[in-house]
Amino acid sequence: MRNYFRVGDMHNKNRNTATIFGRLGAATTTAASALVLACGTALADAEVDKPSDPALTAEANEHLRGTIGRLYTHFPGQDEGARVISTATVVDSESGDVILGAGHAVYNDKGELADLVEFVPGLHEDEQPFGTWQAKKWVVPDAYVESERATDDFAVVVLETDEEGRHIEDVVGGGHQICFDCANPGAEPQHAKVYGYPGEHEGGQVLDMSCQAQVQFQENRRFGYCDNDVDAPGGGASGTALIADVDGESGTGTIIGVYTCKVGDELCGTPLTGPEQEIFDENQGAVGRKS
Repeated sequence: MRNYFRVGDMHNKNRNTATIFGRLGAATTTAASALVLACGTALADAEVDKPSDPALTAEANEHLRGTIGRLYTHFPGQDEGARVISTATVVDSESGDVILGAGHAVYNDKGELADLVEFVPGLHEDEQPFGTWQAKKWVVPDAYVESERATDDFAVVVLETDEEGRHIEDVVGGGHQICFDCANPGAEPQHAKVYGYPGEHEGGQVLDMSCQAQVQFQENRRFGYCDNDVDAPGGGASGTALIADVDGESGTGTIIGVYTCKVGDELCGTPLTGPEQEIFDENQGAVGRKS
C-alpha cells in the first residue's frame, strides 16, 4: 500500500492506515464562526474598500478575489464554535472541487487532523458572495507529518458541491492552473502575487493584495521578499498560493508554490514538487462533474 499522504475527515480517526476517508454534509451558505484561535490578532473592524491590483482590470480583480478565500478549520478538543483561520485558493481540477492550502491548517502540532474544514471564497468583511463551502476530504503529505512541520507544508482540500449541486470552480468562474516543479530550488526566479487574509480585521476578513515577490526557492524553503517595501501578509495569510503569470484581463494565473510563513521580512513556503503532484493527481478526480 502506498503511504505518501494522510487524509482527514470527521468520522474515522484511525491514522495507522495510509488514508482516512469520510464525507461531510453538502455546502451551505451559513456564515463561518467569528471565533478564531490562530493566525493573527482580531481588532475592531472598520469598513474597508475591496482591495485591487492596479495591474489588472476591474473584472480581473473581481475574479481573482473570488478564487481566494478564508479557510476555517476545527480540531478535536477545541470548543465547538472555535476555528483556526488560514487562506486557500481555488485551482483548476478535473472535478472542479479542489482548493490548495497549508498543511498546518489541517494538521496541527499535536499530530491531529482537522475534523471540520470550511471555505469562504471572496470573503470581504461580512460579505460572502459565494457562500460557505464545506470540505469532504483534506490531504497532507506524509513527508510533512514525518518532518515535524519543516517541509512539504501543503494541503489539498476537496469540497462538497453546493445545495444546487454546483462545483466551486464553476461558481467562482474558474480556478488557477498549477505548475509542478516550476519553482524548485535553483530554478529561475518568477514574479508572483502573494495575496492572503492576514487576520488584522475581525475574523481576518479583508484580503491583502499588496505583496508581490520574485520567487526563487532555496533549500531552506525561503523564497524572497515582498516588492515595493510592503510587509508580507501575516497570520491567517498562511496557505495562500504563489500565483505567477496572472492575466490582466481574466485574473487567472499559474500556481507555483504555497506561502506558509515569514522569517523577519523574508518569505517562506512550499514549492510544488513530486509529493504535492501525487496528492493533487490522486484527489482531483471528476466524479459526478457534468461537462
